[in-house]
Amino acid sequence: MSEPLSLSVIGARYSLELVGPDREIRAFGGVTTQPTHRSEMLTWATSGDYARVFLTSDIAACILSRQLFTDIPGLEDRSLLLTAGDPTDAFYTIFADAVLAGAWPSLQSLQGAGSQIASSAQIHDHVVIGADCQIMDNVVILPQTYIGDRVQIMPNTTIGGQGFQYGPIRGRQRLIPHAGGVYIADDVTIGSNVCIDRGLFSQWTSIGKGAHLDNLVHVAHSATIGDEAAITSCAVIAGSATIGDRAWLGPNSSVIDGRRIGDDALVGIGCVIMRDIPPHAVAYGVPARVKVWRE
Repeated sequence: MSEPLSLSVIGARYSLELVGPDREIRAFGGVTTQPTHRSEMLTWATSGDYARVFLTSDIAACILSRQLFTDIPGLEDRSLLLTAGDPTDAFYTIFADAVLAGAWPSLQSLQGAGSQIASSAQIHDHVVIGADCQIMDNVVILPQTYIGDRVQIMPNTTIGGQGFQYGPIRGRQRLIPHAGGVYIADDVTIGSNVCIDRGLFSQWTSIGKGAHLDNLVHVAHSATIGDEAAITSCAVIAGSATIGDRAWLGPNSSVIDGRRIGDDALVGIGCVIMRDIPPHAVAYGVPARVKVWRE
């Protein structure tokens, strides 16, 4: 965030009770989120398990129900915002208001030398395009997208769109606005009809150097794809999932949110990744299981 918000100001604005030290907030996220500013991050918890994770974390503050505050010992020593209602609703309402108020800085538009951009491509403001890139017909690049040098993006791909995060805002189920962006490193190739969503809680959805994305791939908000990884056609990578360096993801495979595929791992055709896959593993099946190992 460009300017931090104090817990006392948030509490007064949204009718929440501040317990513990007043602190400045620069970031938002879940208790398992790993943003840059965890020590200045606001989160929320709706169960004892998540409240205990917060209790042992370095996260600055948490929105809780009054009942949960009473049930979990030790929370009185932390910075909290207590609500008589739904903590999830309170959190997403505060976050959505901050996004709509433009609380996060925008990239300055820039285009490097030697890049070729088709006349039918739509390049929005607040986009950085490096040198010697090729952006083909009907590509759409939305704000808060950074593209490195020598990147090739094939027709009909959309980069930087809003991801699918659904939750309550002021008592009604809504799509949650996103505050993050997309970072694409040098020498990446992106196929046709690919969708790469921007990060949710101000994080970057990140595509590593020399990675290759085939046609019809979907990369959800805040996911990370490592250097020289290969993501083949119709693969779906859910929010906050991580694909390691040089990993290979087979056609029609799906990685559920938050899962991690290690460096140099290989995932077979049509797999559903429901648990982490270690480095150098070869996994296949539904759900995917490790069968052999790669050197």
